[in-house]
Amino acid sequence: MNPIKILLLCPVPEDQKPINQYISFNENRIVIWIKKIFFPRKEKYFSFLFAIFVFLSVLFLSLILLPKEILFFFNLLIKNSFFFLNFLFFLFLATFFNWLQLAKRLNSARFFYEEASWYDGQFWEKPFFIIKNDRLLNTQQIQPIQKKLQILLSIFFCLNIGFLSFYQIF
Repeated sequence: MNPIKILLLCPVPEDQKPINQYISFNENRIVIWIKKIFFPRKEKYFSFLFAIFVFLSVLFLSLILLPKEILFFFNLLIKNSFFFLNFLFFLFLATFFNWLQLAKRLNSARFFYEEASWYDGQFWEKPFFIIKNDRLLNTQQIQPIQKKLQILLSIFFCLNIGFLSFYQIF
């Protein structure tokens, strides 16, 4: 059967097809912002992470070595940074789980979709050429983003532990 006919006869609604979900998720403003700021070009990525690490290390060391009178003014800055860091952590966590769910839908040979409403669900078997293209998209586009998000989430988690241990010291 012609691949175009198979795509035209596909019973899955357009907004539930994994490729359309990938396109709409890729056009999301939050995802674009995350990619621009936290995922620069490949050659700049590790230098970017190193610069963040050095900046935060210098900040922590300077706050530890400052006198107690000046430390009071920085306490508010530390608390605000901690809350902003937690906000970013949960934002990245939600984004990571969205990418994970999309990768699961792209990798599977059949997936669940809803035709009309929540009680009218069906499974659709993907044709071979769609499976091949979806898996290629997953390995080439989604898995690198997932790996970078895992690294970023682990860094934010370690920074949260650092903030918590900093407050135990003072």
